Amino acid sequence: MVTTTRKSTATWKIAVEQVTTLLVTIALLGFATWNVRGLTKTDKQHLLAQDCDRYDLDIVGIQETKTRQFSDLRLPGNHRLLLFDQKDGYHGGLGFLINSRVNHFFRSFHQISDRVVYMDFFVPSKFVHKPPSKLRIVNCYSPTNPKTISNPEATDQFYRELQVAVDVPARYELWILGDFNAKLGKRSDQDYNSGLHKNLGRYGVGRRNENGERLLNFLVFNNLFAANTAFRHSSRHISTRTGWVKDKKTKKSFPYFSQIDFVLCRSRSTVFLSDARSYGGAKLHSDHKIVKATIDLREKTKPYKSRKTETVKYNTTSLVCNKELQSQFHQAVPQQVDSLPTPPNVKAGFEQLFETVKTAASNTVGMRQKNKKTQHSSDPQVCCMSDERHRLILQLNDNMLRDRSELRRKINKLKNNINKRLKELETEHANKLADSIKNADDTKRKFEATRALATDKQPEPISVFNSDNQLVGNDEDKAAIIREWFMQHYASSEPPLQPFTGPPRPLQAPITCEEVQFAASKLKNEWEHADDADFGNEVEENLREMLPICKEILAEWDLLVNEDKTEFVRFYIADKTDVDEKGEPLRGREPWRKNVTLGSKLCSKADIVHRCILANVAFEKYSKVWLEKYHTSLYTKVKLYEALVTPVLLYNCNSWAAPEKILQKVDVCQRNHLRQIMNCTYSPTSVIKISTLVVG
Repeated sequence: MVTTTRKSTATWKIAVEQVTTLLVTIALLGFATWNVRGLTKTDKQHLLAQDCDRYDLDIVGIQETKTRQFSDLRLPGNHRLLLFDQKDGYHGGLGFLINSRVNHFFRSFHQISDRVVYMDFFVPSKFVHKPPSKLRIVNCYSPTNPKTISNPEATDQFYRELQVAVDVPARYELWILGDFNAKLGKRSDQDYNSGLHKNLGRYGVGRRNENGERLLNFLVFNNLFAANTAFRHSSRHISTRTGWVKDKKTKKSFPYFSQIDFVLCRSRSTVFLSDARSYGGAKLHSDHKIVKATIDLREKTKPYKSRKTETVKYNTTSLVCNKELQSQFHQAVPQQVDSLPTPPNVKAGFEQLFETVKTAASNTVGMRQKNKKTQHSSDPQVCCMSDERHRLILQLNDNMLRDRSELRRKINKLKNNINKRLKELETEHANKLADSIKNADDTKRKFEATRALATDKQPEPISVFNSDNQLVGNDEDKAAIIREWFMQHYASSEPPLQPFTGPPRPLQAPITCEEVQFAASKLKNEWEHADDADFGNEVEENLREMLPICKEILAEWDLLVNEDKTEFVRFYIADKTDVDEKGEPLRGREPWRKNVTLGSKLCSKADIVHRCILANVAFEKYSKVWLEKYHTSLYTKVKLYEALVTPVLLYNCNSWAAPEKILQKVDVCQRNHLRQIMNCTYSPTSVIKISTLVVG
């Protein structure tokens, strides 16, 4: 018994230590800076999200994204990626990666220039009656040291812009993440005697250069501290950039190590620092390391809010479309309701009834599956090869031998194999999509193509500015600003109506018939309407006489006709002398030609022009696929074109009655698309071979 008690006590202590460690880890915030050297490809963005989870990063300041346009993306894990545009060149670029667990604290962001951006966070206080803690997080990218020597004005401009970003009230906690391209060097005794110990730690690397002097002056002027110089770690966790340089004389490569990336904070905020170091084992390859500062704000803030339970959604789409499923559901509900015991009160009865309906729905209809986007980078083969390549890159960086050609050959071979596998996955996904549309019924093919075109459409974020002319990043704050604007411009100055109090009494202003009619029109009942009813004839009087006859016939089928939405189309050919309100000839432009019935215009000429426009829109939706030279074969491109664009172009083409000159527009539109797919320009001698375009 004694042995058992000791084992259980030891197990209990281990469990308590694990839980305590987990709670401490969750309560810490991780701020990091990272020069990624390019983030335009989707696979790199997914690797960035994996590294964010791997190193427990909450906010990452990213440099050298090399993106030209602003974008707000969602990465795997529901992380938010902000990529800012560049006005001068495309070799730089800044961005932020925000972890999903702190995204609800994000308030606004502002871009000062191509080299300086910042964003504000409001973290709720740990105490109920205290205001939230406000954090400003700045991301910056300084010119290199040679550029500073050759063009000092560029670096002066950078620090002027950075000064604008850090000018915030004292109540803000300030954190600066950036690639400063500056060597602060190791702190000397002279620096300590000069009072620079408030700005530099004891564990710097190297000698101070020109950019380092400018950065040090900036730290002293703003009373800032370099966080990743304050903690003792091994050399590989202090240096932030590593690589190899070749000697021109001996033709040999030598490794170099430097500390040029920093996380800065106010000198008073050093009490929140728990650790600061660099990590060199990221899956996203770069010659810069991740520089992470771990911050403990538990004494004054609540870093994370409690998770919300996800709502359960039932597959109502299948219930509407499937008659057999409807009958099963209609049979299951009464059977389970009849077997219910007598409830003690009305409230308990309603709860039992709701639970019974939910149980019947889950057993017959089932739950709605989440629409997860297919990520090719999560393929097991790709993950295995990526891990192997990552291991070889680490071995390459740690290898002190001069001959590294064998490792490089293996790394390049794995990179090529990963690209081939990604091409196979993309081709397989494209063929699956094309086959699903091709196998559909002729009447549904166009709608299946339209649905496929609309699946990848992401809603564009709404840009809302606050009173300080900063872009608001939180949806709740955006809604509050828009609501306030509408209240100022459209809210009535009249006082609101007072609620009815006291005993019942007659109304001072009786309810009118118009109010009752308007209220009744807004009711949601189970009546079905025969909407979009069209009547066509050459004589308009015949159309008016047909309406009451149709109402009687449709009433027998429990269908009600909405006369306000019923259209009367008169078919006629105008005389040469007929003109419209503007005095222009009416022949060939009669009103019935623009009328749309079953998705097509009644005039074949107008419908063909309209179909060509819609086909161009569908074609531009997949412009990246058509212009891709390596990942997608010509056979797959043509197959996708036949599945996604052709059904839109030729929808209801069997009803066209147009001259050959008008029908040639369809041929011209299709040939323009095919030339872009084949990457060939038009010339009188150019010929598109049918054999290369036939899809079996």
